[in-house]
Amino acid sequence: MAQIAKENGIQFVDLFNASLALYTKTVKPLTINGVHLNEHGDHLIAQAIVQSLFQAGPKSDREAAQLEKIRAAVVDKDFYWFNRYRTVDGYNVYGGRSSSSSWMM
Repeated sequence: MAQIAKENGIQFVDLFNASLALYTKTVKPLTINGVHLNEHGDHLIAQAIVQSLFQAGPKSDREAAQLEKIRAAVVDKDFYWFNRYRTVDGYNVYGGRSSSSSWMM
């Protein structure tokens, strides 16, 4: 994939090798279950992505407090998405209880 991206002038981030390198040199777990990244894993993978995307440019000098504000906003948005808007039970939304008159019977 990297070669094809290079031939077509498309930027490519090799997350496989980046994550493999992180797994081999870190002692602290990067995932919550062997698959899904935990907060520490997210942080390290994000650093690898930024390094890959901005190789020629200066390193990011964003302050940790600014990044924490962004992270807090994303976590807050996720809370409302998963607890309010996400369809958890299709029967209530699309099935027998989806019309207002069916639940009154």
